[in-house]
Amino acid sequence: WEGDRDGDDRRGYGQSGYNQGGGREAQPRMTEALQFLQQAEAQLQEGSHDKGGHRQRALDLVKQAIAETQQGIQYDNTH
Repeated sequence: WEGDRDGDDRRGYGQSGYNQGGGREAQPRMTEALQFLQQAEAQLQEGSHDKGGHRQRALDLVKQAIAETQQGIQYDNTH
């Protein structure tokens, strides 16, 4: 399969490139998602604490999503 990898077309159409980490193609969608998640984490940390535990639960889930996204990027860079 030579199709889409995180929005980059390996056949040369579209936005492809190499990251500095290992010569693999860039992952713009995963990178952008990671940035949004990190922004969400910062916003949740700044929020008021009186939310019945829901703010903390959301913060925990966002941190988990950040870790999974980072692991996905790392996996793709090595496979």
